[in-house]
Amino acid sequence: MAYTSGRYEVSVVKGADISATGDKGNWAPGLSPHYIRGIGVQVTNDIGATATINLDKRITFGSDTGRVDNIASAINLTTAHTTGKIVYRRGLNILINPGEQVVVACDDAAGAGDLCDIVLDVERAPSDPGGVSAMVAST
Repeated sequence: MAYTSGRYEVSVVKGADISATGDKGNWAPGLSPHYIRGIGVQVTNDIGATATINLDKRITFGSDTGRVDNIASAINLTTAHTTGKIVYRRGLNILINPGEQVVVACDDAAGAGDLCDIVLDVERAPSDPGGVSAMVAST
């Protein structure tokens, strides 16, 4: 489905192993600031134990220095979420600039072998890429 507003989906990770805590994937805009408008977690097998998926923000791409945890309300997965279900959160308004990075983290692990795919709904911000301090024009 194409969004007429400039929104599109990006796959952050396929087959994320949520049976252990930790970072599961990341995404960053390339040339233009973007808003994160939603997150979706597609359950690829029946969830065996509750899990929590969070979005964190690295203020400097690739660096955990100054990392901001839980920039949106968590996605809570339960044993009621079975194969094929998509657990999502919409209505987000999180600005990510080039040079920053979004990290998907599992903060509360599910059961052994529990996997999911994670996507973000993003929208390009109406901004001049040259106005972002982390961007440097090539010579």
